Amino acid sequence: MSYSGLTTIKGKKHLWLQHVGYVPAKPIESFKKGDLLAYNYGETGKIVSVKKVTPKFYEVTVISNKKKYTSRVKKGSYKPYFRKR
Repeated sequence: MSYSGLTTIKGKKHLWLQHVGYVPAKPIESFKKGDLLAYNYGETGKIVSVKKVTPKFYEVTVISNKKKYTSRVKKGSYKPYFRKR
């Protein structure tokens, strides 16, 4: 089994994160304000906004470690997330 890229486990998509393991993933279009993105080494980022800026790209704004980051993500891209408890 490969430790990189998108992997299907029990019918659900997962991504491998360093120092964390396999984490559930979903397409960028299905994220909403308040969801937690997962990063390597257990870091997280809380989504502040997800906006469609072109037909093929979304602009995602995340707060992580009290800093705000904005990035463009291609439609259909899978991102790892932590489930709310």
